[in-house]
Amino acid sequence: MLLITGYASTRGADGSDKTFCDVVLDGLAPDGGLYVMNDSPASFTKQQLKRLVPLSYAERALRILEQWINPSHLHPSTLMQMTQNAYSFDNFDCNKVSTDSATL
Repeated sequence: MLLITGYASTRGADGSDKTFCDVVLDGLAPDGGLYVMNDSPASFTKQQLKRLVPLSYAERALRILEQWINPSHLHPSTLMQMTQNAYSFDNFDCNKVSTDSATL
């Protein structure tokens, strides 16, 4: 698991003391730039990607986001609830996003 060590602004401001929740709530860095991770994003092996295929869209999103969000910044159960809520039937006109991909 990749543990992000902080963020920086695309315009140069330091955000190394920021957590994931901080940058989401801030929106923009104080200098007007976008926050980006100081570390390289997580990468997935071919085998890890294959294991994502049978999962629902929400489950895939969760597995990917878990690699980028430090669990001490956002509890895994909270992240799971957020992805389930975000990709529920209530949020999409097309049920392909919220339906198990194996049935598509």
